Amino acid sequence: MHIDISRIDPGLVPDDFTILVTFLIAGGTGFGAVAAVLGGVYGLTDARHRLRLDRLTAPKAK
Repeated sequence: MHIDISRIDPGLVPDDFTILVTFLIAGGTGFGAVAAVLGGVYGLTDARHRLRLDRLTAPKAK
């Protein structure tokens, strides 16, 4: 597929890429936020879905 650059409005192409980059950044941010929440839930609950607040602190040395 060949795009004839002479027919494209020069002000339109950078705007399209700006929108694309904005959506990619927003998607990555959303994915990272969801992953952080799910990781926190996974780390703070046990197999019976109980909240384990003792997992918030570092293990004590013996």
